[in-house]
Amino acid sequence: EEILNREARALNLDQDDPIIRRELRGKMEFTLEDSAKAATPTDAQLNDFLQKHAATYRRPDGSLPSLAEVRDQVTAAWQYEQRRITANTAYDKLRARYVVDIQKPTATAANATVNTSATAAAATSTSSSK
Repeated sequence: EEILNREARALNLDQDDPIIRRELRGKMEFTLEDSAKAATPTDAQLNDFLQKHAATYRRPDGSLPSLAEVRDQVTAAWQYEQRRITANTAYDKLRARYVVDIQKPTATAANATVNTSATAAAATSTSSSK
């Protein structure tokens, strides 16, 4: 496995491959999320979270359950938010290190391709009619 891996890298098979890019992105996302392991929240943090997201937890009659009634759901949501915040912060730090310039094809370039094809088709048509 290692020999084939090294040879593939030597042949640059890991460059510009959408499948490999997707795999690497997935690994980086996992790494960022994994590094964001949420600590155990305090009751004050959970109560604050519950109040800020009260609409999510309100009963049909409009009342808000006590933290004791929804502790597991609020804890899971709080931890998810903490992981998301930490991962986004890490991503923003990474973005600051890189400049990504994506070149979009211009309308002129697209027309040139179409015109070239049309010119080639016309030339073929003209030469075959001679």
